[in-house]
Amino acid sequence: MGSFKEKTMKGEKENVTQIMWPSIFIDNLLNSPLHRRTLFISKVLEGEDIEMDFDMLIYKAPFSNTEFPWHQDEGYWRKTNILDFTNENDLRGTNFWTALDDCTVENGCMWYCPGSHLLGYFKHEEIKKGHHTI
Repeated sequence: MGSFKEKTMKGEKENVTQIMWPSIFIDNLLNSPLHRRTLFISKVLEGEDIEMDFDMLIYKAPFSNTEFPWHQDEGYWRKTNILDFTNENDLRGTNFWTALDDCTVENGCMWYCPGSHLLGYFKHEEIKKGHHTI
């Protein structure tokens, strides 16, 4: 079978752990300084009526050979109905991403496309059941 590192170095892929709404499982997570600060910033940027709707925890193990495909977070919102977009005149939303370790190109940091926010929404296609990408 081999160790996780041995399998990864051979090019075998692993699943990346994703927990939707970890605040359901972790007591007082929504009262943490990170959640309080991001909600405050969201209200400054989007308006006092903004509420925290969704949180997610992703764990990508060291030496992981698994990549996340290019995507827009809004594409997942629309595809999975995580957010209520029934009022098409109010599409406000702010995302925050926080790394718990140092992030570098070598260890798989998040990449952003400068100016992509000006290009609008891109339709996401299902590449296999449950997996969507641009």
